[in-house]
Amino acid sequence: MSDHIPFEIQTEIMKRFPVKSLMRFRSVSKPWKSLIDSSGFASDYSLRHTQRYLFIAYKDPHEIDRYVSIVDDDTFPDIFPEKISDMFAILPDSIKQNRATLVGSSQGLLCFCGSFCAIICNPSIGKSKSVEFTTPAVDVIFSERFFGFGICPNTNDPTLVKITFPHTLFEPRIWTIVVFSFKTGSVRSCSFSNLNNLLCKSLELSSLSECVDGFIYWCACNTDDNSWVIISFDMSNQEFGVIQLPDSFTRYKYVELSKHKESLVLIANDYYVADSDYDVWMMEGDDVTKLFKKLFTINSPDNHVADLVFTR
Repeated sequence: MSDHIPFEIQTEIMKRFPVKSLMRFRSVSKPWKSLIDSSGFASDYSLRHTQRYLFIAYKDPHEIDRYVSIVDDDTFPDIFPEKISDMFAILPDSIKQNRATLVGSSQGLLCFCGSFCAIICNPSIGKSKSVEFTTPAVDVIFSERFFGFGICPNTNDPTLVKITFPHTLFEPRIWTIVVFSFKTGSVRSCSFSNLNNLLCKSLELSSLSECVDGFIYWCACNTDDNSWVIISFDMSNQEFGVIQLPDSFTRYKYVELSKHKESLVLIANDYYVADSDYDVWMMEGDDVTKLFKKLFTINSPDNHVADLVFTR
């Protein structure tokens, strides 16, 4: 492209090219490489190119993590087997070498975490970036760790939150919270006293998180009274919040998070009851008022729903 064409127009033109062309353009100039590798460009590019994929992680018979993508279009699931692509070959070696596990996805980016590092991967252009943990090895063995990943809506910065709870017989039980910024490479330890006051209670976090509309969410149960809450992390101001679920949720023994478009979804079940159903709830409302609407119930005779994914 000519130097006389403003860079903003060059950006809009490149958004219309296929991925293979973008891979070649990365070697043309440093500004182009920086643009194509940016999370903001990746987000805009994925929105323009409407082809949608379902990303699935599983363990093979040898207990090795495997990853596949499935094209989510009008033919799904009629020709499901033909739409599967094995992604293991295109993932960076650092993921395999560190036996990293997928902990989250946001705007087409995947985040993997191993014992001492986190790796962000953009499968569409085959690029990745990593940050190292400074957690001592003893904390990795004798602690629970919960991760959350998302793209900050204000800065387009891929952000990873790690919550660590060391197993100890001593009080008080302090949770350690660390925020990793992939854009700046910064690692910041946080002291959220209000969250620690909540977490010091008999609260059990869910290992899975979801990112919706600039917030990272975890589901948690207070085992003292069987009440359920959602812990939120606002990536814009890096503040935690707590959303209390309705009293009707106390009957559930299992609540997990999912996502439908840009709405948080809860899958709830009393799995101590044989042949019980799964209720699907959606969170609605503005930033202040969070309401929950029951969408439908899934009948599960075998009493097991591993994951719930919404297609387009």
